[in-house]
Amino acid sequence: MNKATRLLNRLPLDGYWLRWLQDAETMLKIPLIVSDPLCDAHRPLQNDRPDYIDPELHAAHQELVAALGALTYEFNGMTDISDEGQDALEISDHGTPGARNNLHRQVCQARDGFLPAYDRMINLLNRKNLLPPAPKSPLDITVDLLAARWAHEGALAAPLAAGTLLPSPDPTAPYYFAVQVASRNDQGPQIAAVGIEMVKPDGALAVSYLFPARGPAHRPQLPFQLTAYGAGQVLANAPEIAVSFRALGNMVARVRPFAHTGSGQVFHGDWRTRDEMQPFLDKVLPTPAS
Repeated sequence: MNKATRLLNRLPLDGYWLRWLQDAETMLKIPLIVSDPLCDAHRPLQNDRPDYIDPELHAAHQELVAALGALTYEFNGMTDISDEGQDALEISDHGTPGARNNLHRQVCQARDGFLPAYDRMINLLNRKNLLPPAPKSPLDITVDLLAARWAHEGALAAPLAAGTLLPSPDPTAPYYFAVQVASRNDQGPQIAAVGIEMVKPDGALAVSYLFPARGPAHRPQLPFQLTAYGAGQVLANAPEIAVSFRALGNMVARVRPFAHTGSGQVFHGDWRTRDEMQPFLDKVLPTPAS
């Protein structure tokens, strides 16, 4: 059972990577939030000891690890283009469309070998009653929108109403919006994406803004595993959001944060009115003097 638990911790059933691989029409570009968890899982699973006592499980585990190794081998041969503003791997350009097509075919074949091996392992664990038990309590997640300022290699966050008072010895320290996601029970799902929704006075959606997978200093911040009774924050550049907010003008009446789990569930926070947002927006993007 412990070995099965370690497997599911590395390759969770609700992982965003699984849904992305199943839905991907091409493998020309792989988001880092898909490739990183799979590459990180390969060696620990390869070196996991002891082996399953059950020969059938042992064989299925070996098949899964081999298929995962083949897939991550293809990922390692791709080019990281995050320096170009896209948090993704891209198939290397070898000069001809035929060569690129062959590389794409290899990645697709590795994906198509891994997913069935994963399914066989999970179904086999299920038949042998070795899947870790489902949590007893339902998923209970809170999502809050906060004001934040960078301070000492970390984010100093506060409620929006106090955002204009965030102290800093550095007057140039950047401002952020922070979406804080917390678990109020013993479940810790993967948080795959967070953002904010801006709606018009009639309630229709005006803009949906996804927070970036990489935060200050280009550090990865999504996806992350939410611990039981724990919390995590994701930051987005506040002036950028303020520019959008100002450009939309009176089209935006309210704003609320949201969080997507790896399994696709969506959780929303409380609505914030334009009046609640405005003081912090004016702080991070002062109105030009006329």
